[in-house]
Amino acid sequence: MWETAEDLMLELVGVRSDTGTALEGALGRRIYEIISRDPYFAANPDLCGMEVGEDPLDRPVVWALRRGRGNKTLLLSGHYDAVEVDSYGPYRDLATRPEALTAALRADRTGQGWDTPQVRQDLEDGRWLFGRGVADMKGGLAAALFTLLRHPEGENSILFVAVPDEENLSAGMRRAMPLLRRVAETHGLDIRLHLIPEPQIRDSREGRGYSFYAGGEGKLLPAVVVRGRLAHSAMSLEGISGAYLLAEVMRDVEWNLDLASTDRGSVTSPPTVLLQDTFKTTYDVSLLEYAGAGINLLFLGQGRAGELLEKLRSLVRSALERAVARYEAAFRRGAEMGVVAPEAHRQYTPKVWLLQELMDWSAARGRPLEEFRRREEERLARRIGAGELTLQQASLHLICALMEEAGAEGPAAVIGLAPPYYPAVTSFDLGDLSQVEARAREALAPWGLEAELHPYFPCMGDISYAMCLRPEEEKALLEQLAVGKGLYDVPFGDMAAMTAPTFWMGPRSRDIHQMTERVYRPDIRQVLPALLGAMADSL
Repeated sequence: MWETAEDLMLELVGVRSDTGTALEGALGRRIYEIISRDPYFAANPDLCGMEVGEDPLDRPVVWALRRGRGNKTLLLSGHYDAVEVDSYGPYRDLATRPEALTAALRADRTGQGWDTPQVRQDLEDGRWLFGRGVADMKGGLAAALFTLLRHPEGENSILFVAVPDEENLSAGMRRAMPLLRRVAETHGLDIRLHLIPEPQIRDSREGRGYSFYAGGEGKLLPAVVVRGRLAHSAMSLEGISGAYLLAEVMRDVEWNLDLASTDRGSVTSPPTVLLQDTFKTTYDVSLLEYAGAGINLLFLGQGRAGELLEKLRSLVRSALERAVARYEAAFRRGAEMGVVAPEAHRQYTPKVWLLQELMDWSAARGRPLEEFRRREEERLARRIGAGELTLQQASLHLICALMEEAGAEGPAAVIGLAPPYYPAVTSFDLGDLSQVEARAREALAPWGLEAELHPYFPCMGDISYAMCLRPEEEKALLEQLAVGKGLYDVPFGDMAAMTAPTFWMGPRSRDIHQMTERVYRPDIRQVLPALLGAMADSL
């Protein structure tokens, strides 16, 4: 049996749960076993369970409810997947054995690249524990589970959920929200506060600051597909390369701080291109007709996603117009040089559609695309299932196929959305947070720590699916999604129903996802369980 949350963390870390693999399911079932064998839940088996649904990797969402005397409820959630262990190199076999790994790294004096002054200081300090997932986020998850199982019964209830896949597409949290809504409605729960003990990443106030975060950044992944004009490469001035059109778009996108987003003193990184495709399967000497890219576009604030999509559309249009202007100049000079016949000249007017606008445009011309799109989505789903395409690649392929079927002649571009979509959320939008901040400050004071509340965590995560204030607006945005809802969906209605002040409130950590990932042991053993328990008592 576990005397501290650290004991429980060591058990969770000992079970590998590499994200996006079948390994995740084993840890999910182990968590359910831990809960179901607890005396309280053994006596109340209807208050816990696990749900797999149609998950292709058989990864369960695990939930448990410890009833208090009233209906006010603290929701504790966390993910049990972790990133791979291959980055540990010679220490790979120790990655899930934190105490042995920490001792081995402390003894290693070979001057490896990971052995920085900060890492060495923490190894010698003794208060940091190294290992895969200790920080992100099996340490925080263990503290939440320990609170569920060991916190004394009181007036308020505790609802716990553990989910897979946070490090990939947050499929677990998106599946969890409808489940949690059913549990809350069945048991008449009044969810007053939602805490996610994800690790903090700030070192501040010389170790006295304890950061927690009221929200997380949003993420759009626009899938941009451009179509040029076919021509033989020996007569390139008679066409326009789709690859060149895309290059002009990418030039305007990369590091474009006009597309960065700010809110309440926080700012996102500028966009960057994450994937490209030319849709060619064989070599020939024709110009590239189609090319596509997926663009990582981060944002903050309600309603900003739609605004950014319109900014991107304007940017794409300008890039295509600039490309056409260069074509005109090159053609004139080429005609003067005798490289191309003047009568081969074409007048180009670039077109840019959002995906749903392309569907409407084609239907207005007597070529409805719904049935074609349904068949194409089924074909792509089979390829995804066979491991031939990712969801992101399939999004680009679907847009390309729709452009071809619609007869959308180049130069043209269509912008859709590829998964994942993370809404930008912050509990600051829910009103006054001073009471929550005061509770945290009071709970941390015995440890000599000062609460530091930040509006956003500088990254995406499951918190994006914990709140939703504008479900209809969010649903309208996802009309631009380039894969069917059977492959990817976001339960905005359930998120809206479960909306409550939500915070990332976890242990201090360093180097998450790296070989030197580590967590501050006193936070797992003492501070975080005390903090979570105090928050449960003071709803």
